[in-house]
Amino acid sequence: MVILILLLALYFARVPILRSLYGFLNVTHEPERVYDYGLVLGGEALDRPAAAAEWYQKGKVKKIICTGGQVPRPLAAMNIMVTEAETAFNRLLTLGVPEEDIIVITEATSTREEADAVNNYIASAGGNSLLIITTQTHSRRARAVFREYATHIEIIDAWGVSPTHYEARYWWKSEHGFLAVFEEYVKTVYYWVAY
Repeated sequence: MVILILLLALYFARVPILRSLYGFLNVTHEPERVYDYGLVLGGEALDRPAAAAEWYQKGKVKKIICTGGQVPRPLAAMNIMVTEAETAFNRLLTLGVPEEDIIVITEATSTREEADAVNNYIASAGGNSLLIITTQTHSRRARAVFREYATHIEIIDAWGVSPTHYEARYWWKSEHGFLAVFEEYVKTVYYWVAY
């Protein structure tokens, strides 16, 4: 009987529980300051650059760094060997960001490698504040990795872009949403263990 009551309670509380799983991953908040750099992480070259361009045009970031050394699979299939960072760079140009305010770093292929590469760049170029622009589900892990490993940057915040191919409030009803949340929890555990 106790198990049945517990199962019924979980069933009726499923929506708040599922929403909290998403909410835990999403640490985004409205930028309250001007950052020396906005960082477009590799892995998504459509919505992340658009958000970065918006923050640049609003005067919230002075320059934009694009990272990502992998060539997106659809581009590779068409023999267009352009990295994620270069793809984001091109998207930013089409959105009106001047070329001189975009930095491209192509050697990183993971969030940890991106943290090292950006840390090294800022250590030599100067600056002390960074707004990481990524997806909402990636924002917690990205911010944690950069705060731990990007030791030359004093202020590190994250802006998570809202998903455009699924409804965040009902992420479990979409294959894209389910995979985004599930994969991020797996990667979070991996980062806890590996680093």
